[in-house]
Amino acid sequence: MAVSVGKWTKYNVMKKDPWLAQAVPPTQLLTYKTFQLFLNRYREVFLKPSVGEMGAGVVHVRAGGGGKRIYEFHSGNRRVMILGTKRAYNYFCRYLKVKGKRYIIQQKVNLLKINNCPFDFRVMVQRKNVNSPWSVTAIAAKVAARHYVTTNVAAKVLTFEEAIRQSSLYSKDLKALEKEVKSIALRTASVLQKKYPHHRRFGIDMGIDYSGKVWIIEANYRGSNNIFLFLKDKAMYERVLEYDHG
Repeated sequence: MAVSVGKWTKYNVMKKDPWLAQAVPPTQLLTYKTFQLFLNRYREVFLKPSVGEMGAGVVHVRAGGGGKRIYEFHSGNRRVMILGTKRAYNYFCRYLKVKGKRYIIQQKVNLLKINNCPFDFRVMVQRKNVNSPWSVTAIAAKVAARHYVTTNVAAKVLTFEEAIRQSSLYSKDLKALEKEVKSIALRTASVLQKKYPHHRRFGIDMGIDYSGKVWIIEANYRGSNNIFLFLKDKAMYERVLEYDHG
């Protein structure tokens, strides 16, 4: 019997761990009821296919203020405004939802930005065999292209230090912040190992908000390591390959 590797499954595994529960944004399966609830409560959300890669089908939704039920849908670099909660939900289901896919709804994290473009980190966590300890083998920042709200379309790839220094958190203790990101990533792999005992590689997308809080955006079952090719130093890319080969 196949084991689910969807976002909803992994979210529920992580949510049961007291430490990780504080690092994952509130998430639910998407229904009309949760659409209403999350947008009333958080004002900005992401709608994501539970199973999917490279940001395909991901939609950002923002609820307008002033008591008006106006919703802005941001998909790729396109924006559409819809009036009315029911009409907005139906619009998503008809025009933006990937057919046949189950979706989750997730509170949007207010990620740090560089030149008004949000960025997050791809953290590769691997082990050489099922009896080996987990290691963080690579970490790099993906900066979203202008007019895009997700980092899957990246304008540039930076090292952890470069990204933090170019953001508003430049005054923070870089080493301590990087250590926290890596600690949470390692904990994530260790917790997910209970669900996937024979797995050896996770690509974890993590973000930092304006208060300096570290978030787990998504734990990818494998996660592409191609972004590390865009760094001047290819050592991290080669390290990922080394671990893949055991």
